Amino acid sequence: MRFGGILRETVIACAAAAAIAVVAGIALGHVSTGLGLAAGLVIGGFNAHAVAGVLQRRMPFVAGTVGRLV
Repeated sequence: MRFGGILRETVIACAAAAAIAVVAGIALGHVSTGLGLAAGLVIGGFNAHAVAGVLQRRMPFVAGTVGRLV
């Protein structure tokens, strides 16, 4: 099972949205909020890669979810 294309697009879209969040946070005077939102977007984008890895290794989904949360 290969997820390459859609995962790449997801990470790129999340990174672009994160950049916009940082710029908007700076422009509106809420830098920490913009940085926090950007961090969440980037982490969320890479989370899809972690899910794909769990599925490729045929690991039980619950175990993979707990591993990603820790």
